Amino acid sequence: MGNVPFMIDTSYWQSAWTLNAMTIMKKWGLSAAITRAGYGVTRDMLLNTIVGYYRALNVSFGLYWYLYPGINAEAQIDAFLAISKEFPDATCFFIDVEEYKGANKVVLSKPYLEAFYKKSWDYGNKKFIGKKFGAYTANWCITSFFPSVLTWLPKTNGWFADYVKYYGWWQGFINSLGGSWGDDTRPISIENLPAIFREVQKHAPILPTGISNWGMWQCFTFVPFKELTPYQRHLDYNLVTPKAFKYWFNVDIEEEPPVIPPVGTIVEYKVITYSLNVRTGPSTGYAIKKSIPFGTVIKALEEKNGWVRYAEGWVSKFYLEEVSTIPEPPIPPTSFKVKVLETIFIRESPGTLGGKLGYAVIGQVLEVTRSVEGWYKLSTGGWITSYPRYTVRI
Repeated sequence: MGNVPFMIDTSYWQSAWTLNAMTIMKKWGLSAAITRAGYGVTRDMLLNTIVGYYRALNVSFGLYWYLYPGINAEAQIDAFLAISKEFPDATCFFIDVEEYKGANKVVLSKPYLEAFYKKSWDYGNKKFIGKKFGAYTANWCITSFFPSVLTWLPKTNGWFADYVKYYGWWQGFINSLGGSWGDDTRPISIENLPAIFREVQKHAPILPTGISNWGMWQCFTFVPFKELTPYQRHLDYNLVTPKAFKYWFNVDIEEEPPVIPPVGTIVEYKVITYSLNVRTGPSTGYAIKKSIPFGTVIKALEEKNGWVRYAEGWVSKFYLEEVSTIPEPPIPPTSFKVKVLETIFIRESPGTLGGKLGYAVIGQVLEVTRSVEGWYKLSTGGWITSYPRYTVRI
């Protein structure tokens, strides 16, 4: 269970977001970024500096423009286009569809906003021809201020905000890691970031009615990581689907199938110390969830670097003793065919640790005799992943 790939977005007010801080983030899964190119008709004052950071880290990046209703839409798109030409290595371009007040802070009408954003979108598509052009917005913006945006907003693979800080499951999870979800009172290690993203992946954003799925989800904006300064802790973190990474940033993200025990066995361990800490990940750097007493028996789901994962978390194998290896009950045979969607490895056993026997190529039809979580056993021998990105049942 390695780092979870994610994307960040930045603007000039995050001026303390230094190259050193970004280097730390890349260590923990940073795979792409979007930075603000400007707002209204004004260039973002630190655009070149921030893009320089991304280039130094070899991180794919895009640009976005914060639209100001009340200022000519075409003029704003023209300013965005002019600046974008200075960055030929930018992979995507977005307009920010969220501002609901004019430059004079007077609330504008829904008809005006809807006409303004539609004009911005149409003109942007015309000007950014041949480039990946999208929109960033949020459910609350659309429902409150410009509902007809849904008639033209792309229905899939978009960029949406839904901040999890408002949900009890998020607050409880950060508290379980020993952190404070709303302030800096209880900093936690950034080593928790992969576990945080894995928790977020268990949920889904609230999307505007009519949007079928998401590509990029701006999910949280603050975690008190002790390796960052208090100012640097305020950052927009985005979870991105592998399909969206590929489309917007030209970055291939391979979905790792779950690691499972050898087929036909269940390995059990007994705790041989007075009290054993259960952690959120496989090292002492992860937060403690609970403790389990001497004699507790657990069923191993995964082993990594001297740590064992069971249903409630990770424990050190040093304080465990193997109890038994219990045969699983026989599984009724199955037989069906699958079609390969992308070239994949045929492995000796289910799991990415299984030795490679060969390849299955795009379009190849294979007969499956058995299915376990995430994997198919082939009639010709070997195993292939059952993830729908790679195979489809026919």
